[in-house]
Amino acid sequence: MNLWEITEKTDEQIELKDPDGWYEASIRRNGCVELKKVHNIPFPFTNEFPQSLDHIHFCDLDKAIDRLKELKEKAVKVFGNDWG
Repeated sequence: MNLWEITEKTDEQIELKDPDGWYEASIRRNGCVELKKVHNIPFPFTNEFPQSLDHIHFCDLDKAIDRLKELKEKAVKVFGNDWG
């Protein structure tokens, strides 16, 4: 499975995109991550539909992953194993 392709690389950060064009990410040497996801239209994204872009910035990837895993666990506990 190849979910990410590196599109640009410097000493301080890498830029990535998913092969289908729905996600982009920037990962900095200092540990911070910017994740972008578009809805309805793939990248390249224009500001014509700004409501179609989700953007999240975090600097502790492990903590963000743990938080999302627990969020999923709570949903499965309430809605059952076939949730999602």
